Amino acid sequence: MADTDKTPEAPPPIEVGGASVPSQITINIGGASATPGPQKPVDLSGYVRKEELPAAPDLSGYVRKEELPAAPDLSGLVRKTELDETLKGFTKATQTAAIADSIRATRAKAESTAATAEGIAKDIAATHAAVVDLTRQPRIVRLDVGAPVPAGTPRGALIFRTDKALTTSDREFPPLNEWSLINVTAEPDGYHLPGAGGSIVPKVDQMKPSDGQWEITLTYTWHGNFGEPETAVYVYNGRTFEEFGVTKLDQGAKLADWTLKAGDRVTAKLTVTPKSDTGATALWAPWIEAPANGFVVHDVTVRRVA
Repeated sequence: MADTDKTPEAPPPIEVGGASVPSQITINIGGASATPGPQKPVDLSGYVRKEELPAAPDLSGYVRKEELPAAPDLSGLVRKTELDETLKGFTKATQTAAIADSIRATRAKAESTAATAEGIAKDIAATHAAVVDLTRQPRIVRLDVGAPVPAGTPRGALIFRTDKALTTSDREFPPLNEWSLINVTAEPDGYHLPGAGGSIVPKVDQMKPSDGQWEITLTYTWHGNFGEPETAVYVYNGRTFEEFGVTKLDQGAKLADWTLKAGDRVTAKLTVTPKSDTGATALWAPWIEAPANGFVVHDVTVRRVA
C-alpha cells in the first residue's frame, strides 16, 4: 500500500537575475481572500534620471580645507596701507637733510644776489653822482700858487696852480671856474648870482683880441621870482685901462640885452661884436651881469665864430 502521508518532494529552486528563488509559490487558500486596494502612484517630480545628472566638476586643482597648512600668526603686523597712511607726514632722514641743504643754498644764493644787486645799485648811484658833479663843475680847477682847494671841489678834478691862464688860444676863453666871480657863490649845482652886483667875467690875463664875432653859450636855471616867463641879462664889453701902471679890467659899454626864458638847465646862445663898442680896446672879455636873484649859472663858453 502506498504511503499516502508522504509529503511530496519540493522542486529545486530556480535562478532569476542571478538570485536563487523558490520554484513554487505558496498561495494562502485559507479563509476569505483579501482584496488588494488601488496602489498610490509614486511622486518622482524631485528626481532626475541618472543620465541627466551634470558632469562632476574638476577638483584636481583643489585641496581639502583640513589639508591646508596652519595660518601664520600676523598679530604683530600692520597692513602696508595703514603704515603708509601713518607715515604720510614723515620723510626719511636723508631726505630731510637734502631739503635743509637745498633751503640753505637757496637762501645763501638769494642773499648773495641781493648783496650783488645792492652793490650794483650803489655803484650806479656813485657813478651817476660823479657824472652829475662833472656836469655841474668843470674837471679842471685853476688855483693861484699857495691858494687852498675850495670846498666842494669835485673828486677827480685836476688842480693847476699857476699865475697864468691855462687857455692860450686866441679864439676861446678859459672855462668858467677860472673866471673872476664877483659876488657869486659856488654851489654843487652851479654858480649862484644874487642879482644886482653879481657878475661873471674872465680875468685880465685871460682877455682876447677884440677882432671878429664871438658866440656866448650860457647854461642856466631860473624860475622867475614872481612867475615872470623871461628876463634880460646884460652883457658888457669888458676892456682894459691903466691905473698907476697896472692894467685893469673895466665893465665897458653894453653889447646886448640878452633875453632869457625861465626854466631848468636852459641853454641859450648870443653872438656879439666887441668892436661895436666905440670905446673898445685891443683886448676884450664878456662881462655878464646877473638879471635877478635866484639865477644859477651851470656853464659858459665863449668862442670866436667869425
